[in-house]
Amino acid sequence: MLLEEIGVIQIQPMVMKMDSQSAIYLTKDPVFHSKTKHIPLKYHHVRELIQKKELLIQYIKSFDTIMDILTKSLNKTLFQKHKIAMGIS
Repeated sequence: MLLEEIGVIQIQPMVMKMDSQSAIYLTKDPVFHSKTKHIPLKYHHVRELIQKKELLIQYIKSFDTIMDILTKSLNKTLFQKHKIAMGIS
């Protein structure tokens, strides 16, 4: 919606990359289970976006999760790799 408000037209589905295979499975499984009943309905919006082909979820290895630079302590090599991937020199 934000992109639409600033005049950006989305032609292809937005790609969301995540390293949690369990979370990916939950987005694709339309059946509610006893283990997922605690998830508020607003979070099931992701499933709707996937069904409408507005969002595509892709698996990425934990090692390649660039945003870890913002949330975790990383060794120097991994820090440098993610920094470059973010376009920070």
